[in-house]
Amino acid sequence: MINHFRVRCGSACIAAALAIAAGTLAATSAEAAEGVYEISSVPAILGTPGCYVVTRNLSISAPATYAIHVTASDVTIDLNGFTLKGDSYSIGSGILQALGADRLTVRNGFITGVGHPVMAERKGNRLEDLTVVWQ
Repeated sequence: MINHFRVRCGSACIAAALAIAAGTLAATSAEAAEGVYEISSVPAILGTPGCYVVTRNLSISAPATYAIHVTASDVTIDLNGFTLKGDSYSIGSGILQALGADRLTVRNGFITGVGHPVMAERKGNRLEDLTVVWQ
């Protein structure tokens, strides 16, 4: 489930993550051209540029091939300190970036139990403050 929030990207993504965690930011029905989106369940497809903030630990089960599929360019995923966990290494990717989707940033969290934690091979990508565990 993805909810939209009226906050601009960039440093506002961090502020929005804090507000979401504190429960002080409410969803709106405004257009999603630019803003911050909440990810509260997987699988999720991110098809709009913007900042996406995870609001709780997320689990993905086989036969899923990904937890989060990024199909848009200019996407930031803030795991917000939470864990993205697969139940089997037969699951393909925790986060999968589509061909043609450039400039993906994934930060601030944990990924475990998937074959490829972040499958991102496009230009301009950044991985920041991530912990990846293979068990």
